[in-house]
Amino acid sequence: MPPSLLSHTIEALSAVGRNVVNFQRLEQILKHLALAAPICVRLSTLQSALETRKAKSERLTLGVAVKKWIESAYHTGPLQDPQPVNEIIVSFGFVLQWLPGKLDQLSAELESLARERNSLIHLDLAQLNFEDEGECIALSSVLRMIE
Repeated sequence: MPPSLLSHTIEALSAVGRNVVNFQRLEQILKHLALAAPICVRLSTLQSALETRKAKSERLTLGVAVKKWIESAYHTGPLQDPQPVNEIIVSFGFVLQWLPGKLDQLSAELESLARERNSLIHLDLAQLNFEDEGECIALSSVLRMIE
């Protein structure tokens, strides 16, 4: 039977789990918002364009999903129409009203979260010694600030 985990290890693993779940929730929200990004296409291609967008949005990473949301949030008006043809054009978009500087602040915060997530997943956890009490306490403290 393996030895029982120490309390600092359990606390660190719990903090990691909470943060990973929260990052995944954020990623899912941003993927859903990517589906509502502005679009302007011919009616005949609307269905395939939406299906393509859905398939692409499902594969977005957190960092790319953040960039897509920022693009949509900075959208300020009508999209360019496709080349004029004798066909119905469907155009959909939305404009968000922001206080001056608020969108820049939110964008910076989301980009920072994406960097924190990548650092946690790809660097910090791979190098952490979960048997070292000091490392576990330090990680738990950092992760509590992110939550």
